[in-house]
Amino acid sequence: QGTILDWRGKFGWVQTAQPIDHPDAARTGGKIYLAAEDVQEELQGVGAAVTFFVYVDGNGLGAMNVRPSTKEAVSEAGQTPVTAEGLEMKNAKGGGKQKGAGAFKG
Repeated sequence: QGTILDWRGKFGWVQTAQPIDHPDAARTGGKIYLAAEDVQEELQGVGAAVTFFVYVDGNGLGAMNVRPSTKEAVSEAGQTPVTAEGLEMKNAKGGGKQKGAGAFKG
């Protein structure tokens, strides 16, 4: 889970609620890349609390299946750091990624 930090039309950045223990996390100061096609449900814009899955590809860490956060998701997530073993691997062509609605208010 995390918070939308920035949105630039077709992409943005998410700040995670827990640190991610992965070598690529330092490349962007801990921020996670978010593409519009990875947004599954309409978001309220910058500052919105979200849940998502983290993937790693040749460009670094990214967020996919991004949705507005719910209280249940926040309490289930706790404060456990995400480790490299928990990240979904994705090929350079985006294979295996589910395309989303890309809905974003901002």
